[in-house]
Amino acid sequence: MSVEAPSKPLNIQGLSFLGSINHFSGGLNYEPVYMKAKSDYVLSPLSPSAIAAMLAAVAQVPVGGIVVLCDAYGGAIADLAATDTAFPRRAGTQYCIQYFSSWLDPADTPSHLANVANVYAAMRPYLPGAAYVNYCDLDLQSWADAYWGTNLPRLSAVKKAYDPDNLFNYAQSVPVAA
Repeated sequence: MSVEAPSKPLNIQGLSFLGSINHFSGGLNYEPVYMKAKSDYVLSPLSPSAIAAMLAAVAQVPVGGIVVLCDAYGGAIADLAATDTAFPRRAGTQYCIQYFSSWLDPADTPSHLANVANVYAAMRPYLPGAAYVNYCDLDLQSWADAYWGTNLPRLSAVKKAYDPDNLFNYAQSVPVAA
């Protein structure tokens, strides 16, 4: 195999941490984007009625108002037991659905939030209510169980042992007591 010379000279420069963030992110001069995401885990194939319900709900949203993403699971993700890490959705999970919307005008917030909520609500009869922790969703009533399932008591015990004063927390962080 032959190695070709670079098309232009290598440019190495030292940057501060913030400078490197600005360099790779494109800088801080960007327009704010508002967004909302909700998620569901699919443990068995969706029934024809579930698919029809999702499509009917999505059809009610203006074009470009929502994206439904399906992230496939299986393969190496299932090689670990659900209790080997904090993340419980491994063997038996077919995919994760993310219902996502983004917009630029803050005045459009109510309609986008309603669109996502309506599509998510249409799927409630068909899915178990588990959610992906990295799609934080302040609307979830039982968020700790939705994110961590049967791993929650173990994670709470670790939290209590290493952070009993709950210094490291946010609205949906692992609670000290489950």
